[in-house]
Amino acid sequence: MVLMLILLSLSAFFSGTETALLSVNKVRILRLVEEGNKRAQAVQKMLDAPSRLIATILIGNNIVNIGASALATSIAIDIYGNAGVGIATGIMTLLVLVFGEVTPKNFANHNAEKWALAYGVVELIRILSVIFSPIIMILNVITNFFLKITGGQADKDPFITEEELKLLVNVGQEEGLIAESEREMINSIFEFDDTLVREVMVPRIDIIALDVNESAYNAVLAVVEVGHSRIPVYEDTIDNIIGVIYAKDLLKNLNNDLKNLDLRKIMRPAYYVPENKKVKNLLAELRQARVHMAIVLDEYGGTAGLITIEDVIEEIIGDIQDEYDDEEETFTVLPDGSLLANARASIYDVNEILHIDLPDDEFETLGGLVFNLLGHLPKVGEELILDNVHIKVEKILGRRIDRVRVWLDESGKGEENESSG
Repeated sequence: MVLMLILLSLSAFFSGTETALLSVNKVRILRLVEEGNKRAQAVQKMLDAPSRLIATILIGNNIVNIGASALATSIAIDIYGNAGVGIATGIMTLLVLVFGEVTPKNFANHNAEKWALAYGVVELIRILSVIFSPIIMILNVITNFFLKITGGQADKDPFITEEELKLLVNVGQEEGLIAESEREMINSIFEFDDTLVREVMVPRIDIIALDVNESAYNAVLAVVEVGHSRIPVYEDTIDNIIGVIYAKDLLKNLNNDLKNLDLRKIMRPAYYVPENKKVKNLLAELRQARVHMAIVLDEYGGTAGLITIEDVIEEIIGDIQDEYDDEEETFTVLPDGSLLANARASIYDVNEILHIDLPDDEFETLGGLVFNLLGHLPKVGEELILDNVHIKVEKILGRRIDRVRVWLDESGKGEENESSG
């Protein structure tokens, strides 16, 4: 009977240890390791070899469970004869299930850190790992073989995935540990890795540029009017940007005859990048080249837009407002629940705010979506309906849509691509 209790206790130990070590908070263990906790260091070392850990626990658990079953069967046969086999099987199944599996696993799941760091746990598993080494080696060869032929990989999972980190950040914000602005910044950093230049750039239609034949005097007036420290210079057409005028270079020439000063003499070379370049790579290039602005080219070599270091940084920390920026809000929620939005607003952001599902695979901005689906430059008041989402043009500037109003028709009677003027 004493031996039976020992075997059941060992079964509970192995089951609980497996659950505790595999569910323990790895971030917490790493923190304890950094603080110099010896037990945490031992746990971390064991977690670094999960295949060996699991094999050790499973071998030990199977040995004690088989031993307990064999002992129970032997005792039952002595008492009940051949009928004892069935009796022993039934009783041991119940005992192992309750006391060797379910109970210790549940306890360990709720006390993973305490169990994993308890004295003797890691030490015993380490000793057994050495004893079982020959068996573990054979098992690893077999399992790795099957993983290889089935296309799997052994021990290749990262410590924590990007999705898990995002989930931790979101939970932290919900629990009040992280501010909303901090959550948005962290999520922006994750998205930054995949962001393309064309998603961030100032589009061609919004570029303020100077003809190279303009005088330096007119360039000064333009700098004062728009408040930009750098203005692109083009020859003949905006598709042929040949340089950039810096405000500080104009200041250096204020004592000269600005009306007769050729822009070619004071402009600096333009820096060109393709629209499909990743923003993270562009940032490194701009820092290395020591330039703050790049001209974005489309696949045909024409001007698609321009991008500055400020645009790149804003992708992470949000809008940076200075004294020259237009303070008009990107989004304004109106009393009727509709959303007044800048046409350059991201479709993704609109979907998040209104909890709708506007298509964002081919188009990135609201203006681009409306313009392309209508097929013409709309008039103020013209409306596009996609399923039960209404998009109404509220303001036009020149040849582009400036502001639109978006709302959800709760009755759901809208028809896709329907438009009205």
